[in-house]
Amino acid sequence: MTGPLFSATIRDAVPLGGRFLLSVVGAGTRPQLPCRLRIEGLPDELTLLDIVSSPTLWLLSEVTLVVEAQAQADWRGWAGRVVAEVGSG
Repeated sequence: MTGPLFSATIRDAVPLGGRFLLSVVGAGTRPQLPCRLRIEGLPDELTLLDIVSSPTLWLLSEVTLVVEAQAQADWRGWAGRVVAEVGSG
């Protein structure tokens, strides 16, 4: 396989304590939890902990991800960027 299993465009990011809620529109397969994610063009590495809303056709719909940053992250610049799976948790 040449590309990531999961990648999605971030529509919005909201801090929630030490975690973040990401509203995304995805493409690819549903990831196994937990898994590591990286935001394209940024050094931020995230751990995907949960998928809050997961409709049957979730790849065509907007879903909410619960993620945890591995270090201090500037979440304000995440909207519009692509987040992709880089490995399992």
